[in-house]
Amino acid sequence: MTDSYPENAIVNAKLAACMIILRYYIIPKTRLRAFASRLVGKKVATLQHMIANATIRWLSTRFPNSTHIIFYIHGGGFVSGSSASVTPYLLQLSVDLQARGLQADMFTAEYDLAPESPYPVALRQVVSAYRHIASQNKPIILAGDSAGGNLCLGLLRHLAKPHPSISPVQQNLQESGRIIAACLTSPWVNLKNNGDSYRLNANRDCLDKRALDRWGGAYLDGEPLDEYVNPIDCIDGWEEILPQHTLLISGDLDLFVADVQNLSENIVKLSLPFNCIPTKSLANFFIQSGYNNLEVYIAPMKGHVWNLVDFGQTQPGQPAAQGNEDEAHVYAGIHLQADWMVKRCPGRVM
Repeated sequence: MTDSYPENAIVNAKLAACMIILRYYIIPKTRLRAFASRLVGKKVATLQHMIANATIRWLSTRFPNSTHIIFYIHGGGFVSGSSASVTPYLLQLSVDLQARGLQADMFTAEYDLAPESPYPVALRQVVSAYRHIASQNKPIILAGDSAGGNLCLGLLRHLAKPHPSISPVQQNLQESGRIIAACLTSPWVNLKNNGDSYRLNANRDCLDKRALDRWGGAYLDGEPLDEYVNPIDCIDGWEEILPQHTLLISGDLDLFVADVQNLSENIVKLSLPFNCIPTKSLANFFIQSGYNNLEVYIAPMKGHVWNLVDFGQTQPGQPAAQGNEDEAHVYAGIHLQADWMVKRCPGRVM
């Protein structure tokens, strides 16, 4: 036991250093950049969709013959953030998809934040944005992180079972104009914030339960939890809700990891057993449930939205390095998502 003490001390010191960097540098800088973008604006093509005042940002204009659309919904606890905070990551993802032969336009949705705009305002605006994007008649890959992942699942449920206060969307019977895949990073699927990993990872992740409780309370504004805002409570109907392919991404230090696992178990409880044990490399657990394929990746020694955090302050615009070990961790999330999207989405242009 005494031999392992120095090693544990080093690991704890590294974790403490990462927490300091996240809390006092990366997260504040991201929030400041998002706030500035709302005041000044970004020089990207923006489409204003008037229904529910949804704003759609078109990030990629370089592919006149694109075959797919990636519709990304940013996170931020429903109370902060904007598409500007994830734009560098998405532009890099676009470059890497092109290098793999998949040309996709990138669209993001801006939605009003709590407490000024509580539930279901954001979901209504995301649905409105989806209506416009679906009118482009291209297969859609839905993606999002954290609270954005929650809104993605709310959108998918609304398409299958319309929210009582949001107008339904008439779906195209063909793949064009439909969501064919969903890729969600650290989705906030349990606004009760009572999963086992809240206790186990309390001092390991950049998130804080007390802050999450405040953000969730501001978003709900006294409204009870329902199946559109708290996906973990939904047991039935997933075969109609999920697209043909779904990928859930988390890390074993993520405050949300237990909830992501429990959601996966709920989805497949009537088909195949599910066990999620992190390994020394990215863990891939493939589950097939009828028409829908659900895959879950749990990365070891990684926290909340680790792919975005690791990408950090790198400069987008070049294909991510494949052989440089020093940069491998920076681009791991890029590689994971790009590889998955290419494998799961037909119609590549080589």
